[in-house]
Amino acid sequence: MLLRYSGAQRDYFGPLPNSPNSYFWRPFTDPDVKNAGTHSAESKWDVYTRRQYPQWAGWNTIVRRWAEAPSDPYHGVGVRDTGVDESTLSTSELQVDDAVITELFEWYRRKDLEVRNADFDIDLGFGGPLIPGMGNSFGGLRFFASGKRERRAYMMPRVIDEYENDWGRVKVTSDIRSSMKLSVEAMYGKEYGLTPSRNGFPNMWRGNQEMGLNNDDRIWGDHIDNTLQIQRNNIGLSFSHVLSPRTFYEFRVQRMQSDYLTEKYPDRDLAAVEKTIPRNSDFAPPNPALQVSEVTQNHIGLTGAPLGGWFLKNEIFVDGLEFGGHWAEGRDDSEVVAYTTRFDITSQRSQVAQYKAGFEWIASDYNVNHGRYELFFKNNAAPKYVWQRTPQQFAGYVQTKLEFNAMIANLGVRLDHWNANGEWWVYEDFTSAFGAKIGKDNLEGALEQAPVKKLTYLSPRLGISFPVTADSKLFFNYGHFRQMLNPHNLFLVNEVNTGAVSQIGNPNHPMPRTINYELGFEQNLFDRYLLRLSGYYRANDDQAIGVRYTNLDQTVAYSLFEPLNYDDIRGFEMTVRKRRGKWFGGFVNYTYMQTKGGNFGRRELFENRLSQANFDATSTRHYQSRPVSRPFGRLALEFYTPRDFGPQVSKFYPLSKWDVSLVGNWRSGQHFNWYGPESSDISGLTNNVQFTSIKNLDFRLTKQFAMMGVRTMFFLDVSNLLNLKRLNNRQRSRLGILHVVLAFARRHIWRVRPNLCIYSRQ
Repeated sequence: MLLRYSGAQRDYFGPLPNSPNSYFWRPFTDPDVKNAGTHSAESKWDVYTRRQYPQWAGWNTIVRRWAEAPSDPYHGVGVRDTGVDESTLSTSELQVDDAVITELFEWYRRKDLEVRNADFDIDLGFGGPLIPGMGNSFGGLRFFASGKRERRAYMMPRVIDEYENDWGRVKVTSDIRSSMKLSVEAMYGKEYGLTPSRNGFPNMWRGNQEMGLNNDDRIWGDHIDNTLQIQRNNIGLSFSHVLSPRTFYEFRVQRMQSDYLTEKYPDRDLAAVEKTIPRNSDFAPPNPALQVSEVTQNHIGLTGAPLGGWFLKNEIFVDGLEFGGHWAEGRDDSEVVAYTTRFDITSQRSQVAQYKAGFEWIASDYNVNHGRYELFFKNNAAPKYVWQRTPQQFAGYVQTKLEFNAMIANLGVRLDHWNANGEWWVYEDFTSAFGAKIGKDNLEGALEQAPVKKLTYLSPRLGISFPVTADSKLFFNYGHFRQMLNPHNLFLVNEVNTGAVSQIGNPNHPMPRTINYELGFEQNLFDRYLLRLSGYYRANDDQAIGVRYTNLDQTVAYSLFEPLNYDDIRGFEMTVRKRRGKWFGGFVNYTYMQTKGGNFGRRELFENRLSQANFDATSTRHYQSRPVSRPFGRLALEFYTPRDFGPQVSKFYPLSKWDVSLVGNWRSGQHFNWYGPESSDISGLTNNVQFTSIKNLDFRLTKQFAMMGVRTMFFLDVSNLLNLKRLNNRQRSRLGILHVVLAFARRHIWRVRPNLCIYSRQ
């Protein structure tokens, strides 16, 4: 049993977004600028203060604009009653009713932003004989069942406040014979959380570390992001057989199914009156519209916006807050089933040689149906991803381990075979079949199909280590590896709202390849420490990248995935490791790593030669990317007391079995281009500003004890022990200028978070 609990708390520094000095609040409520505006002649803010907040026209401008528009649903709202007929005055003479405007503004930003839910884990497991008293008759038939409930509160509430993960697993095992073991296992689980994808891809926020607050809607609304539910069920069988003291094999077969569901939210009730706001009765009442569901001579009635449901249209309030439109556009109703069969055999033929061999076969069934649904924005592409394929993948390997006088060599080769299965469209570049006149629905009658290619690769593997002295050794590793592509890159036929094809997969795409080299040295120091030095190089090629094709009259424009992307990584690593001793153990690591990458060929192809020449003359997409290296370091130190340490109190040692663990990391800050708030680009000036380094230290305190046959472990986890502030890079693109980013970052850093945990085992 494992119990973990961390109380409800904010995981970031600084005030809430609805605090008086907040970036999202102050321009609209500060008496120095709220009516006059942040950049007007009457503004009392200096230029430095203005740069830290969004530009605001002022309530004087807004209220007078409403007063000038008799059809505006806010007509007459916010005009102070001075005892005369305000409708007869010029708009420049109208005064703002601060109390009414404050009530209106705070209604639209009324959302409770505090974190109310705690983080916790409950992990339970138990087992025993499946049939008490008869287990020996069935090969010691036994079971083990386990389950987990996990909750993680989001850093700011949305339509749901937390990520949920629940699963259960049951395993039944029988020793058919002394040399044979058979196990059957079943699992069912469900995840539920928010997804940031607007196209229905199965991405999920599983904790607040991944979330960013990059616009008003995400803060004040609740139906910005879709919810995603993933249900998984697995069933599998494994069988192991010891053929002789030197040889055994294992066989496994498994079926895994995942169902994805992202649905539309319920519509907001546009007839409901959730809030009334006074209006100046001197102005004739306009007709209700959109979020203003009722208008009388003396007040307006508002719907629940920006809370309370989904809204089709893109209505924006004067402060930039959207009430609907681009919200929660993703939909998903996909199902993926995979069947896996694996066999491995190991044989120790002599003291010198050990042999391994095996194979794995995977058959998948993809029923993909997701996309973006924008019913109001008819001109937007709104891509749909609908396809069904049944690819198969086979892998086999042979490996030999040889040992000669402390020298060890691992030699092997792996075979990868990929069969995308079925047929695929045969077409010429810039084919008119991908245009709106024919489109996805009519491809079958316009294009022929041909069987897809079957791809086979051999990948060698080599690992050698040999002693230099009694306390040191050299080692070398080399290998080729093939990776399976994202199925979308292989099989999708992406249809936009016009019916035209905007993306098409490439099932004949080669499997991306990775080539690894590593050379290293290990030295034993004082029989207590191990020093490891290694250099490595990794090259990746045949990676997929979309190439855009545009025909002569631009009625056809689609992307095709082609193997034109590459990158490589080289680096050096140094690690000092302390073997677990009486009082402490752990390791310290430093890594220097340099990356570069780029593309072969062109990223865009035009049937029009002039357009192609113009693109080639200005394109930089073929330039190689060489970011400034960001070295990083890691440490994990553990301090503990021995089993019988300290005084004994009634067969109990209060000071024994205490563990203190420290896990830290450091990484050099990222470099980027900075030209100041008034300049967008300066030729030749690159990587001139660097973020501060990222540092973190986590802490765990553990105590183990046993009472009445029950072993229990108490531990306390603290994340970010030193309470360090870190910039949330997700805000950079949204705010655009560095000084605003730095001011905004104060609210998006992780704070010290203690966890109280108990683990018990009998």
